[in-house]
Amino acid sequence: MMTLEAHQPPAIPSTVTALLPLMAVVLIAFLVIGVAMPVLPPHVHDGLGFGPFMVGLVAGCQFAAALVARVWAGRTADAHGAKRAVVAGLAAATVAGLLYRPR
Repeated sequence: MMTLEAHQPPAIPSTVTALLPLMAVVLIAFLVIGVAMPVLPPHVHDGLGFGPFMVGLVAGCQFAAALVARVWAGRTADAHGAKRAVVAGLAAATVAGLLYRPR
């Protein structure tokens, strides 16, 4: 005689539980990107001695670079996968960090 056991389907995580790690990573990424903005204008004006025009130009360039990088990263992720876009972004950030080091 054959007995049928009731199998319960595997638990499906809730939407919040599934998206929480992704939301945390995005929050940290935007914090890292935006943390320099409050410091940048005083550094350019007071530390480097440039005027208001240069302060605006530097701040605008930061936003323009972010916009271009987001478009590029989105296209790269769609065409080649997210891993390649993340690795390329990390490599570009490393090169930028090396260029910023004091001499």
